[in-house]
Amino acid sequence: MHARRVSECRSCSVIGKKLVPVTQTMPLTSLSGRGGFVSADTADIDRFEPVESVSIPDPTAYVTQFPDSLEKNHCFQLLGSRCGDRRVRGLWISDRKPKLGFCWAGNLHSWLGAASCADRGA
Repeated sequence: MHARRVSECRSCSVIGKKLVPVTQTMPLTSLSGRGGFVSADTADIDRFEPVESVSIPDPTAYVTQFPDSLEKNHCFQLLGSRCGDRRVRGLWISDRKPKLGFCWAGNLHSWLGAASCADRGA
């Protein structure tokens, strides 16, 4: 199992999707100078919401601040958000750029892990 820790990050402020939708923030996410993008087959990606009892900001904010957290063949399923069906958002590398798309819940991918945190602050 692959895990990455970012000890430099003690806290951060995140502008939520109500102010700026994820389709507008993904191009600001870059990897080696190559801007991120949203998968063409995910036109409704802005509809995804945190599941009940999960209060996390949009994970693309983390990748925007720490782009090296994405590594080829070691990327993330974003299990805390859904849009009313079995799709789960995912962040991975495609054409050497960060890509936001979706996977089906329960459809395992060896190269997609689940993001987690060690602590929550108020």
